[in-house]
Amino acid sequence: MVNKINNKIVVHKCKTFCATINSILTALGIIMSTTLSFRTTSEFVEQTQSFAGMVGLKSSDYVREAVREKNERVMADRLANLSRKLSGKHQSFNESMDDSIGDGIA
Repeated sequence: MVNKINNKIVVHKCKTFCATINSILTALGIIMSTTLSFRTTSEFVEQTQSFAGMVGLKSSDYVREAVREKNERVMADRLANLSRKLSGKHQSFNESMDDSIGDGIA
């Protein structure tokens, strides 16, 4: 669904189409941004604006940076968890191989 709001084209519910158009525009050197919105309390907004101002950022840049940092932490945690699982599997395999050393099979 495409709507024209305030002379801007707004595309709803079409992730594949939007991703394709965004890829084409990026390839042509045209940067296209996407909007992410969420509901929150006025207290959260006021606090965010205040903290953003303290560090010299616009609220949108402050939130963008916070989300980017959170995404990086989640990815690092995910990689660490997968690494632990893989390490455990390798340790279990190595122990089973160690147990088979004395079974007489060359």
